[in-house]
Amino acid sequence: HLAPFAPLLRALGGEFVPSIPIVNELTEALCANALEQRLCENSVFFLAGYDAAHLNQTRIPVYFHFLPSTASTWEIAHWAQLVESKRFARFDYGTVAANKAAYGNSTVPDFPLEKIPPQARIALFRGRNDFLSSIPDTERLIAIFRRTGVNFTDHIVADDKWTHVDFIIGSEVGRLVYDPVLELLDKLTL
Repeated sequence: HLAPFAPLLRALGGEFVPSIPIVNELTEALCANALEQRLCENSVFFLAGYDAAHLNQTRIPVYFHFLPSTASTWEIAHWAQLVESKRFARFDYGTVAANKAAYGNSTVPDFPLEKIPPQARIALFRGRNDFLSSIPDTERLIAIFRRTGVNFTDHIVADDKWTHVDFIIGSEVGRLVYDPVLELLDKLTL
């Protein structure tokens, strides 16, 4: 829903959602109230995918003490550009002249994923309910890896409801993500 606004975000610059201490305090207090807690919970789900089963509701006020976390509008504009163009390309500065100054070319170059050496050790950890890094998007990356011979490990979290945010705050993140990461690291370091 945000992707069509990439040109506006690029023009605005600055912080996308500034982290203002008083706002953080207010949202923390608001989200501690049982009546408003659903609103806070659903705002997380709207952005990252719905998964009430892995959200520790008692921690919502703590999460919202640190949310919104600021980001550059250009970061969001770049993400939106990737969504709209369906290309994994460098940042589009919005004009031929600006792109030419940055890249020596009027068109924005793709990131050269085909240059990843086959001996690179890459592990993909994915969730089936991740709105921000979806299975179709990650399948496109996997196709590039296969075409160029990159050896990779693909781990889809063993819960169909696993979202983008669950990788950070999911109640089962230890068992479903961290344990497999540690097992993989043990294998790779032997």
